[in-house]
Amino acid sequence: MTVQKSILPEQFRLTVQTAVPPAGDRQGLTEFICLLETARQLGMYGVELNVPDLEETIPAADLRELLAKYQLRLTYIASGIYAAKRGLALASADAGVREASVEGWLANMRYAQEAGENCGVIIGTLKGSPQLAETEGAQRRLEDSLREGMVRARQEGLDVPVLLEATNHYEASAVNTVAQAAETVKAAVSGGLFVLPDTYHMNIEEKDAFEAVRTVLPLMRNIHISDNNRYFPGFGAIDFARWYTFLNKNGYRGTYGIEGRLIGSLCGDLEESVRFLEEVL
Repeated sequence: MTVQKSILPEQFRLTVQTAVPPAGDRQGLTEFICLLETARQLGMYGVELNVPDLEETIPAADLRELLAKYQLRLTYIASGIYAAKRGLALASADAGVREASVEGWLANMRYAQEAGENCGVIIGTLKGSPQLAETEGAQRRLEDSLREGMVRARQEGLDVPVLLEATNHYEASAVNTVAQAAETVKAAVSGGLFVLPDTYHMNIEEKDAFEAVRTVLPLMRNIHISDNNRYFPGFGAIDFARWYTFLNKNGYRGTYGIEGRLIGSLCGDLEESVRFLEEVL
C-alpha cells in the first residue's frame, strides 16, 4: 500500500496512539508494522504507545530500533491499558493498591526512558475509576501518590516527563478539568509533571475549552485531538482548524496526538483523519 505524504504545517507535529502487541503476537505485530508504515508514508512525527504488559512486549531497545527504521519518534507511553489490566489507581483508598499503582507507573517510566529519547508517560485512567470520586480524600491521595512517584523517579535517575491528563468524570475519579490538572500538578511537585488536555474530554467538561487551555499553555507539551464522538478527528463535529489556529497563535510548539475509537481499520481511519486535517488546516 502506497500512501501520499501529508502536507500538514511543519509545526503541526502529529502523532497517533495505539497499543504495542505482545512479543509473540505475529498478527498483532503485522498490524503494528502496517500502522508504522502508514504513519511514515504520511510524514507523521511519531507515535504514542500503550504497553499492556511490559514483561511480554517488544524489548524497549528493539522498539527504539524499529521506530527509527520507520523514521518515527516515540513521544509518550500511555498507561491506561496497563492500569486497567491490573486494577491500578493512584487515588485508591487501599494503600496496597496505591503502592502497586506507583510501582506500575515507575515501570512504565523505566520502559519509556529506554525506548525513546525524551519519551514521557501519560497518567489518565491510572488516576482511578469514577467510583473513587465518592470516597473522601481521593484528590489528596492522588496528589500524595504523584508526589511519591516523582520523588522515587528522581532517586532512580529517571528523566521522564509525566503528563497528567484531564479525563471526564465518566472515566476518572479526579482531575476532570484542565484547571484541576494544573492545580494538581502545582500541588504535587515542582518540575517534571505537565498537563495534558484532550479535545474530547474538554468537550464534556469545560465551559470554555479555549480559555481553559490558554491558562495552562506553559504546562503543556502535548494535546490529544479526538472528536466529540471519540472517533479520530474528521469523524465528528469539533473545529480542529480553530484549535490549530488558536494554539499556533499562542506559541504552542508541542505535539498533537490523535487518539480515539475506530470506525474502520486503524490504518484506514488514520489516513482519512490526516487527509481531513490537511484540508481544514
